[in-house]
Amino acid sequence: MILTGGEAHSLKHIGKALQQYGTDRVTSVYGPTECTTFATYHPIRELRVGETALPIGRPIQNTRAYVVNENGLCEPGEIGEILLAGPGLSPGYLNHAEATWERFVDLEIDGTADRLYRTGDRALLGDDGELVFQGRSDDQVKVNGYRIELGEISHHMDQHEGIRQSFVTAATNASEEKSLVAFVVPDNDRCTPAKIREYLQTRLPAYMIPADIRLRRSLPLSASGKIDRNALLSLDHFSGEEKS
Repeated sequence: MILTGGEAHSLKHIGKALQQYGTDRVTSVYGPTECTTFATYHPIRELRVGETALPIGRPIQNTRAYVVNENGLCEPGEIGEILLAGPGLSPGYLNHAEATWERFVDLEIDGTADRLYRTGDRALLGDDGELVFQGRSDDQVKVNGYRIELGEISHHMDQHEGIRQSFVTAATNASEEKSLVAFVVPDNDRCTPAKIREYLQTRLPAYMIPADIRLRRSLPLSASGKIDRNALLSLDHFSGEEKS
């Protein structure tokens, strides 16, 4: 059994895993450390036609998950923040009372008082009861007056057959001007910044196409296994790699 999580999945690679291992051998999992690592799970049995993102599934035993916006519980298909509850929830951050008060909250959900963790992750609840991850609340950036969801750009990049892995962020130059930067691990030699830009032009408006696309042999990871944005943006990681 393979458990996979931590980053949004490439459906192309999940499809390959299904062919290699078969159904019910790969499970998509989701959950922050504050909820003892795993909070939801989704056994992967098939990739449905028209599916654009792999569900993160349903709560594991004794865990409760809610999708909430400023109006309360979200309706199916409505995007909101994931709030988690249950015995796996941490009591808070050691010696960081302010952070604890901000993230661990006591709220009344559907008529019941509960202690919940505000994940900062966005999701929608599908008609089938499965949660579908929709990016981070702090993944929204403003560039040249436009509000942009970085996860939406990454989603389209990861659908490119020549891209093995990608990461999109916003960077500020010496003139304090902010622009979109994409880091790409190509799957073959035919995948070039020009080809990627041409591909994105058929799927995204011009203001959402990264001004700078950099090809890399790999993407640096943090100690928790997530892509290390600070390392990518540091000068030593900008040298010796192809860019546009």
